[in-house]
Order: sequence, then C-alpha cells, then structure tokens
Amino acid sequence: MSPLRLSRSEAAFVVGVPIAWAILLLFHPGGDGTQIYADLNGDGTRMLIVHVGTMVFIPLLAVAVWLLLRGIDTRAARIGRAALPVFVVFYVAWEALQGIATGIMTDQVSALPEGGRDLGASLLQDFAESPLVRDFGVLATIGSIALPVAMIATGVALRDSGAPRWTPWVLGLAGIFITAHPPPLGPTGLVIFAATVIILLRSESRQPTSARDDHTLDSQSRGFDPYERAFLIGVPVCWALFLLFHPTGEVDGFYPIINDQVTAWLTVHLATLVFVPLMAGVVLLLLRGVGGVLATVSRAAVGVFMVFYMAWEVLIGIGTGVLVDQVNQLEGADQAAGAVLVEAFTDSGLVSTIEPIGTGAWIIAVSAAGIALVRERGASVAVPILLALSAIPTAWHVVPFGQAGLLLFIAAVIIVIRTTGTEPQSQRRTSQRSAYA
Repeated sequence: MSPLRLSRSEAAFVVGVPIAWAILLLFHPGGDGTQIYADLNGDGTRMLIVHVGTMVFIPLLAVAVWLLLRGIDTRAARIGRAALPVFVVFYVAWEALQGIATGIMTDQVSALPEGGRDLGASLLQDFAESPLVRDFGVLATIGSIALPVAMIATGVALRDSGAPRWTPWVLGLAGIFITAHPPPLGPTGLVIFAATVIILLRSESRQPTSARDDHTLDSQSRGFDPYERAFLIGVPVCWALFLLFHPTGEVDGFYPIINDQVTAWLTVHLATLVFVPLMAGVVLLLLRGVGGVLATVSRAAVGVFMVFYMAWEVLIGIGTGVLVDQVNQLEGADQAAGAVLVEAFTDSGLVSTIEPIGTGAWIIAVSAAGIALVRERGASVAVPILLALSAIPTAWHVVPFGQAGLLLFIAAVIIVIRTTGTEPQSQRRTSQRSAYA
C-alpha cells in the first residue's frame, strides 16, 4: 500500500510543482547583493520574471505539502498545517519586496537621467538592506523558518503513518535549501522534495483511506463553535479598526501623504499583511463542508486573492513606506529626486496589474461563496447580496470605504452563523430523530 494516498493528477501536481519551480530558479540573477543595480546591469526584467513566478510557486508548494498531510490528524500534522500559511504569507511578502520591488526600482533607476542614476542605485541598495527587506530581515526570517518547520513536521507525520524513518530529515533539509532559493541551493532542495515524494509514492503502508475520509467528513460536517464564531466576526472587526489609522490626504501622489506618517503607514500595512490571509481563512471557514462548483470556484479565488492582493499590499504599502523612509533621510535636491522615484515606483505597470487581479479574485470569492451558501446551506439571499456589496469597498480599504465594506461583510457572516447555528440543519434533524427513537 502506498504511503501517500494521491490520485495520479495529485501526484503529478505534488511532483511537478517543485520541478517547475526548480527550473525557473535556474534563471535567478547572480551577485552577492552588495551592488544590486550593478548585479542586474540596470535591467530588472529577469529579476521580475523569476520572482513573479516565485510568488505563484510559493503557495503552490504549500498546497503540495498540504496534500501530503491530508487525512493525518496527529500533533505533527497540525504543526505542519499551521506553519504552511505562515510560510506563504511572510515568504511571499519578502519575495515581493526583495525580488519584485527591487526589479521594478532597477528599471525605474535606469529611466532616470544619467546624473541621477547613482542616487537611484544608492536608494535601491538602501531599500534592499532595510530591516524589513533584507535577506535576514524580519519577513525573510519568519518565512524561512516556517517552511523547514512545516517540512520536518510533515516528515514526522508521514513517518508515524508508515513512511521511512529518514523522511523528516530529508524533508527538513529540502525546506532549508528551498528558502535559500537562488541556485544551486533552491533548485537542489526542490529536487530533493520531489524525489522524496516519488520514493514515498512507491513505498508501502499507511492507514486505510476509509478511516481518513470518515474523519475528514466528520470534521467538516459540524457547525461553528464559539471560538470559530469569534474568529469569523473578530477578524473583519479588528481589520476595520486598524484601517481607521490608514494615512490619507487630499494631495496627489504617495510621497506627500506618507513622508510625515511613515510609522503609521507601515504599521497599518504590516497589519494588513496578516489580515489578508485571515480574511481568506474566514471565507474558507464559512465554506467548510459546502460542496458544489461555486464553492470550489470561491476557494480557488480565495487563494488567488491571498497571494496577489497581499503582494500588492506589500508593494504599495510596505515597499513604498520603506522607500519613503529612505528618501526622508536625503536632503534638498536629492530628496526631491527621491520623491520622483517613489511616484514612479507606485505608478509601475506591474504594481497596477497585480492590484486588479487580487481585487477581482476577492469579488469572485465572496460572491461565489454567498451563492454557494444559499444553495447548499439554505442561507438567506441577503448573504450573497451583502457579500457582493462588501467586496469593492473592502478591497479599496481606506477610510471610510474599508469600514463600510467590512461592516457589510460582518452582517453577512452573522446571518450565516445564525442560519447555521451550532450544527448543520440536516445534522440537527438526524439528532432529533435519534432522540425520539
């Protein structure tokens, strides 16, 4: 019996994702990072291609690891599942800043007059070496620890389910190599992961499918407990409160708004970095146990929203805040030139493209979820209406749009909770029949 219960298409996904990512990473630009503009020869195109692709492969790898844990409910499996979202959130955020933002800025610096390129290259280097952006900075460290933790925990869970004893060690090594993603380490780690999966697919022993399926169905069929109801309502409420502190202004451009409010700007967007995946978690929890095409569409759209909207928030929020902080340390004409680079960064075509992808995915996710809840759970028709109306102002998120959108979202969630109660209607009817029997 194979230790991994994967269909052929799932096995192809779990093996194919790391191999494809490894091939992409072979084209990662080189250099020691001390002179980024010179290392890239003033052309950020290759940097952007590799890191936009990496932004997509990070959550795909997390899904691949998640599939390995399907049906296992041990402590190690729960640790692995908990570490995977942390890896996705913080590693995507770091990749967006260190990879995509620096690629964009490289092209913007090259577009400056020749006399301003030295200043632009210096700003680019200072940006890349800031505590939030650098290789061993806050975001990179959290994301880089989370993946090996997830991999080791997954290996332990698989070992306890019948996989070879070396599984945790090999997967842990793969996780360490993957987070050091430029070649040769990154591709090597991904190949090790893929090879390990292939070996496990060919080996034997694991608990029967029926036992795993029964547990999964049982865990998905129950209603919302008090902690889950608090999560469903508390996440949008807390995000709405944080967004009250979002800096705004009546002037055109980002630099005039942010330059005196850098701390507030960074604080709000660092919080948003966490709240975006939490909001995705709210939608997924609302859809727990809900089947059908629309529920599947919503879940897929939630994943797209989490990656692309979060990446946009990181670039336009954290990236711009860090860059403005660097510009504020300049004086006179240099500061004015730096302010021009800030506006060029925020006007980037790539940043403008990522935003509608993330926003559109959120609109699709909540709208499809609302209709699915009506069809499959008997929720009020007010639910999809409220969720659809909430989508755009929530995505805009500045005061007062964010609060208005999140208030509508909360109203829809409360209706769903009241409809669902503590357990699904079908389960309550079964319990009542059993009581009278």
